[in-house]
Amino acid sequence: MILAIVTFRYGDDFDPEQFAATSRSRRDFYVGLDGLRQKLYWVAPERREAGGAYVWESRERAESIYSDEWKTRAEQVFGARPEVHFADITDVITNQPVSI
Repeated sequence: MILAIVTFRYGDDFDPEQFAATSRSRRDFYVGLDGLRQKLYWVAPERREAGGAYVWESRERAESIYSDEWKTRAEQVFGARPEVHFADITDVITNQPVSI
């Protein structure tokens, strides 16, 4: 499995609540997406950053999603161009279901 970490960096006008609302509106795009096991949205207001963490079955599947077209669309939706980094997942610990 592979972890994709997507980061949007904002300026002084960063609105974490707006990012959260926009991310919720994009939920249906990812539900049932082939190869995607889990997706989490995150915000770090003190750094004026936000993004997503995605758990994929394979790096190939993940890389097929994060095209220049996807990055341009994400920039239009979220107001900043995303950076995408990958990491190998070495272990998974699940204590209980998450409810937000």
